[in-house]
Amino acid sequence: MDSGPRVSTEGIELPIGLSKGPAVSYLQQRLQARMAERREDVGRQAVYDAQHTPYVFKTRETLMVASDIRRESKHMAGLYNPRDAF
Repeated sequence: MDSGPRVSTEGIELPIGLSKGPAVSYLQQRLQARMAERREDVGRQAVYDAQHTPYVFKTRETLMVASDIRRESKHMAGLYNPRDAF
């Protein structure tokens, strides 16, 4: 078939009442639905984790190492002067 008599509707916007389908494509609808399901799943998982994750008891050695690391990183951050980078 010759492409001459074909009509393109690209760039033409119809009023909402005259359009045949929804304002968004099927793919966009599916993506939006999957993203909404994912948000709900993440929320449900967070609630589940908050209710079922056991409290972790730390030994004294673990707490001392963590505080040493925090102290050292704070000290190292204090040594950095951004003006020295130039």
